[in-house]
Amino acid sequence: MAIATLPDAPAPARLTHRRRFPVRPGQVATWQLAAAGTVLAGAPWQLPGIAVAATGLAAVAVTAPRWRGRFGYQWLGSLARYRARRGAPAASEAIDTVLPGLAVSTCADRAGNRTGVAAYGRFFSAVLRIDAGVEPAELIGPLLAGYRRAELPPAAVQLVTWRVPVGEEQVRTSWLAVRFSPAACPAAVEARGGGTAGALRATANCVLALGLQLAEAGVEAHVLDGAALREELAAALGATPGAATSIAEHWRGQQVGGGQQAVYRLPSRVDVADALNRPAPDDAAFTAVSLTLTRPDTGTEPDVSLLLRAGAPAAQSRITPDTVVAALDLPAYRLDGEHAPATRRTLPLAL
Repeated sequence: MAIATLPDAPAPARLTHRRRFPVRPGQVATWQLAAAGTVLAGAPWQLPGIAVAATGLAAVAVTAPRWRGRFGYQWLGSLARYRARRGAPAASEAIDTVLPGLAVSTCADRAGNRTGVAAYGRFFSAVLRIDAGVEPAELIGPLLAGYRRAELPPAAVQLVTWRVPVGEEQVRTSWLAVRFSPAACPAAVEARGGGTAGALRATANCVLALGLQLAEAGVEAHVLDGAALREELAAALGATPGAATSIAEHWRGQQVGGGQQAVYRLPSRVDVADALNRPAPDDAAFTAVSLTLTRPDTGTEPDVSLLLRAGAPAAQSRITPDTVVAALDLPAYRLDGEHAPATRRTLPLAL
């Protein structure tokens, strides 16, 4: 993920190239060990020298070349995880297949607010649905303001813009999601009763505060309750809420119902506002652009992730997610072998 500087105001923002070569310390250490081993092995024409040199060359081969945004060892990791996911049992609903173990409940406060909170793993998420008249680029500033809140700071915030072409019109839905980490704010959880109940209340307070910030900025937003949250997640996935929808992950994409989908990473040179405002091509089933700001372990600037999920209509062999992305005219890397986990990151849960 790229590190970017975003504006305080809802003005167009740009993800910029990182100023350093994107190499991790472990890769540099591997190259140093390979070079040192080759030198210390002695005569390269003898069997020990040949073995050490071959091992070093193989280590460099999987850590140095970069193809389609990933190094060789990352491709190997994707392959291993993809094979491990094969054969996983399907749930009765599509959203439970994509998010196994998801628990959605409604948290009601004394003011009568009913907030849907999704518990997934160690985190809790809540979602605001944005009024249709608000342009997505106008939400970048409020999104960053929500990330920078000193009280109940979220672990991540996310903006998802989902578009469906209907004739000459574009049906657009935007969501703002917050993800709360009880481990990062234990005092806030204890102050609200502790345990799971305290985490639910803290998450609800976090998203309600973001909704208040949006209202002060003139943006109309609605907090989703538990039932609406499950329905909106299913709709964002491209499935029918409450109905059985088959899902099959493949290396180059996945099948949701009768349509093909694929997830792409947009590189840091892509303009954020332009990607969020780009209309879906006429022959697409839908497009979904996800902008996520995640709080890093160190530092204050967010880690920025910009993903695109494209859907092709069912029974349209000439239209694929790749042709949809080509029509968008955006540079993008298809996340082969990672479509199932990448799809989760494009759903409005700020994962």
